[in-house]
Amino acid sequence: MPLVYTACSPTSGGGTALQEVNKLNGKRRIQFSGTGSATSYTLGETSLDSVDKVYSGGKLLKKNTDYWVNLTTGTVTFGTAPGAGTNNVEFWYTKGAGDRETITKQLYYEMYNGSTDSRIFLYGDGTNKAYYSGLEYDTGNHTAEYFPDLNVLNVGDENTPITSMIRQFTKLVTLKKGGGTYITDFDYMTLDDGTVTAAFYTKAIEKDIGNDAVGQVKLVNNYPISLQGNSAYRWGLVYSSGVQDERNAKRISDRVTETLSGMDLSGAVTFDDEWNREFWIVQNNTACIYQYANEARGNTSYKNNLWYVYTNIPAVCFASINGELYFGSDSGKLMHMSRNYRNDAGSEMGAYWESGSISFDADFKRKYSSNVWISMLPENQSRITVTAQSNMDSNYAQQTITSGLLNFAHINFAHFGFGTNRKPQPKRIKLKVKKFGYYKLIFSSLSASSTATILSANIQVRDAGTIK
Repeated sequence: MPLVYTACSPTSGGGTALQEVNKLNGKRRIQFSGTGSATSYTLGETSLDSVDKVYSGGKLLKKNTDYWVNLTTGTVTFGTAPGAGTNNVEFWYTKGAGDRETITKQLYYEMYNGSTDSRIFLYGDGTNKAYYSGLEYDTGNHTAEYFPDLNVLNVGDENTPITSMIRQFTKLVTLKKGGGTYITDFDYMTLDDGTVTAAFYTKAIEKDIGNDAVGQVKLVNNYPISLQGNSAYRWGLVYSSGVQDERNAKRISDRVTETLSGMDLSGAVTFDDEWNREFWIVQNNTACIYQYANEARGNTSYKNNLWYVYTNIPAVCFASINGELYFGSDSGKLMHMSRNYRNDAGSEMGAYWESGSISFDADFKRKYSSNVWISMLPENQSRITVTAQSNMDSNYAQQTITSGLLNFAHINFAHFGFGTNRKPQPKRIKLKVKKFGYYKLIFSSLSASSTATILSANIQVRDAGTIK
């Protein structure tokens, strides 16, 4: 409960303003310094809803026994004058209901207070405003039950709403719909009356790129990822030689542009599965997954991260529990994602992968290939179909390879095997591709019982002169 005034006089009023009223309710406190003779105290506000508690010298007094209240005039009259002292008479009272609706209609939050995450920022009502929490006066602790009336952060112009806020290191990154990204710094400032208060300074770092999906920016491997238009952008704050460099966003979704173009990213749901190092973007039952495990290990650039696409994923929310991924569906079901499942509720699951067009560093040469060596992880019912395409033909023979172990889990007697060697074994398949300049390798599967993990693929190629 905010302490709005202290050191007030029962005879002359006055006092020192301390805290602002709370937007969540109309409750507040005021302290007076008793004179030892004054019995009438005016609280400085009229038409009160209630006087809830009165303390004198730290003792809680009884209403209509020790004191009487006039709510219309805001006056409290004591039967016996409180003793003389400094801030020894305290009143708890209520006037109005605050501005609770403004706070409760904010849909999203972020934690930020400079180098800590002890203050709550609320946003998401379709405006450019965010509201942040305050401190308890007596303890100095941060609290989510106190939103001071003037703790409002206005970000950019009023015509574009805040869509996401995310803390990155000691900065608060704020993104807006249709373009516009800002960073906020925390510091303290001294007011004219000598009061020291928290201050948040905001400046624009990007005017064209922001975020369209409300509340869906996630901090992925310490870098925010936002969605705008048909693209995903990765943001960074880079420090070099002690100088901060606010880098603009880098588009990371070029490999899945076609799929994202068919999605309404303003209505997308995102999730960072830190255990599996996957960032999910889901909309209209389609999921684009950004796999950043290599970058997280510190041995590759984000440019080498992978993308893949899942279909029939009706997710509206996610949760990761002990490394297991769950999502809530649009029909109210709780679904579990696991590689242990070989089918989709009994239906076949299809998988498809193709390489880029490979020239083998000699696009001007005519080449031949007749063999491909594939290594697979030995697993029960492990099988995959392999084929190729080239600039000369798109219909080559399909070859199926297996690398199974004897196991009665997920068994399918149509593909029964007695394999017991748990070490990967390279297998050669004959796949003749003639007179090509570019080569594309393709893996596919459609099954309700099989799985496959490709460990390596090696394509035998020989030159046959230059292309005429």
